[in-house]
Amino acid sequence: NRHIVNGRSANPAAFIYWLLTDPVAGIGYPVSQIDVDLFREVGNTLHAEGAGINLQWDSIGLAGELIDEVLRHVDGFRYIDPVTGLFSIGLIRDDYDPSTLPVFDGSNIVEVEVREPSWGDQVNYVTLEYVDTDFKKRAVPYPNLAAIERRGEIESRTVQYFGIDDEDQALAMAARLAKRFAYPLKSGRFKVD
Repeated sequence: NRHIVNGRSANPAAFIYWLLTDPVAGIGYPVSQIDVDLFREVGNTLHAEGAGINLQWDSIGLAGELIDEVLRHVDGFRYIDPVTGLFSIGLIRDDYDPSTLPVFDGSNIVEVEVREPSWGDQVNYVTLEYVDTDFKKRAVPYPNLAAIERRGEIESRTVQYFGIDDEDQALAMAARLAKRFAYPLKSGRFKVD
């Protein structure tokens, strides 16, 4: 049964699927408009990673906001597939072949706007707060030692992921965040022809 992770937590993909399809507590989205195979694949990945979710939900908030919060806990995203038109989810992982990505360059870009942050703007020490299985608030620190050395001082950020109840999962998320926060990634927008 891959709906439960670590014997106690809900599989985030299964929870999102339930929230989408349940007509009473959820949105009541038609199953025919969901990429069920992709949900299953993402659920298997999350199960293998031990990435479960435990969130209190009182159904007062919007279901879409809860879906986004669950996806934030697992570094995920949602989208409507432009080819199939199906509701889909994905995970931000280093699990793709760069040669299969579309190429955008001078031959098809007509307008570019780029923001270039500096190394000095980057966070190099992450403290992730979570709630353990005894309902106690815990925190795991995760320093990015290379980024601290490069900057010469600590620049910290505390983040809250109260749907995580496992120290190993909290450390894995803190490591992903420390890597993301410490590197000055360019951001921007571009328009193609």
